[in-house]
Amino acid sequence: MKNPKVSVLMTVYNTDKYLKSSINSILNQSFKKWELIVADDCSTDKSKEILLKIKNKKVRKFFLKKHVGRIKAFNFALKKTKGKYIAILDSDDFSHKKRLYFQEKILNENNQINLVATRTCVIDKEDKKIKLQPTLKEIKNFNHIITYKNVIPFSSIMFRRNYLKSIGGTPKYLKYAIDYGIILKFLKENRKGFFVIPKILTTCRALRNSLTYDEKYKLIRIKDTINLLFFSLENLKLDIYEKYNIYLRITINYISYFLIKTFKISK
Repeated sequence: MKNPKVSVLMTVYNTDKYLKSSINSILNQSFKKWELIVADDCSTDKSKEILLKIKNKKVRKFFLKKHVGRIKAFNFALKKTKGKYIAILDSDDFSHKKRLYFQEKILNENNQINLVATRTCVIDKEDKKIKLQPTLKEIKNFNHIITYKNVIPFSSIMFRRNYLKSIGGTPKYLKYAIDYGIILKFLKENRKGFFVIPKILTTCRALRNSLTYDEKYKLIRIKDTINLLFFSLENLKLDIYEKYNIYLRITINYISYFLIKTFKISK
């Protein structure tokens, strides 16, 4: 599409089992003014083969020459986007039919909102429901909870492209948690610039071999979590309750890091 309103950004690495259904969930959106930017990070499974079979011109595919990891692949894809708004969809997740419609409508009608998320159904590899995220209680207290805990799956967010650019783009110091890093940068500039749609409009998979759940990436996740908690502490205006939770989580994560490094404890 020449002038898409929404750019859906998807990075791919060895998700051939779910990739087609993920892309189809965008092809079937009720909102039609979108483009899909797909960056394949040198997949070694059949992901590239699946992508090459997709002929829809609104799906723009890029195949990286070497494996660079999630964040670099994300930033590469971000530079290729043309839309006013950026929606995220991981290649093993999928969007419900009216996701883009509801999110675009909110951003289009509310200039003070810079990022909008949805509720998400988290499932396992067998499509069994694990939980709903965030909970209704977390939505009610979102502006407090988000300062110390990310309750928003990456695949559920849409944000203003130019706003991210105006605040310096994505965080450069992270190796994993780019989603929470973006959210906290937005939060630093405007504590009230968020909205969570209380509808389940996305479905995310909790896969053991993903960056989010694989035990071998646990130290990376802990390091990023500690860095982001300190970011909140140093850059946000916090109340006593928020500070307490941040210090508590910093302590817990330092202890976890020490135990894993010293005694090779992984759980």
